[in-house]
Amino acid sequence: MEHFVIKGVSGPVPVTVFENASPTARTGRELCRYLELQCGTAPVFSVGKMPNSGICIGFGSPDYGTDEFELCFRGDSLFIDGGNRGVLYGVFELLER
Repeated sequence: MEHFVIKGVSGPVPVTVFENASPTARTGRELCRYLELQCGTAPVFSVGKMPNSGICIGFGSPDYGTDEFELCFRGDSLFIDGGNRGVLYGVFELLER
């Protein structure tokens, strides 16, 4: 069984979608579903403000093109950002790795 580990997080990995990024909320739920299938443990999903650590979706710049995305680490968090479809592409890129 594989494990998904983020520094500073014990237990299930939090997946947080930025509260003003409503179109990406479904993307966050899909990520949680697939991480549970791959790792055997369900991440904790929430919509809100930026957490101290975990996976953060939609917290970046609004300047991305529709299909652009970025995966990057900042501190103890993995950020998935991008345009409307780009965030979804970023989630799939993470899952394929």
